[in-house]
Amino acid sequence: MHVPIVAGRGTGAVLRSRAEGLRLCDHRRRALRLRRDNGRSVRQSKQFPGHSRSRCNPDQDLAMNAYIPLILFTVLTNAAAQLMLKRGMTGVGNLDVGGDGLVSTVFRVVFNPFVFAGLCTFVVSMASHLIVLSKVQISYAYPFLSLAYVVVAVYAYFVFQEDLSPARIAGIGLIMLGTIFIAQS
Repeated sequence: MHVPIVAGRGTGAVLRSRAEGLRLCDHRRRALRLRRDNGRSVRQSKQFPGHSRSRCNPDQDLAMNAYIPLILFTVLTNAAAQLMLKRGMTGVGNLDVGGDGLVSTVFRVVFNPFVFAGLCTFVVSMASHLIVLSKVQISYAYPFLSLAYVVVAVYAYFVFQEDLSPARIAGIGLIMLGTIFIAQS
């Protein structure tokens, strides 16, 4: 028999099931009873079980942290795609749609090996990003994509000899700091 024990009162009260040791916050129970009031149907709640407004499940946070390697893979493939596109477009040179014609220019760009590889890498990056979005909250996953800017800026400085001013370095530091805060939350 599952007899709950009340561990407190008010919105922070926690019910514990003796048999299973499960935790259920009061506001979670109320949300389950009153789904119609916040516009979520029972079907929506079943389709998106981890996407509620309450944050009383520490297991969900651990589950999101488990996807950091996949999120970083998405970031690195996104950055690699950007760098390949840059290398490819440097090889293509100036685009003159009026002189060469639109179709000729598009074929010249798309069939450049670096541009083509960059576009294929974007497809891989987007596929991994879709997997991430199906597993974690977007407010957690999306800010990690800003790390692609860090990778691209550092690579561009060393390989393409692009300028990396003190303001950009400070911005890169803030991006990294913000991503660390998000990963810890």
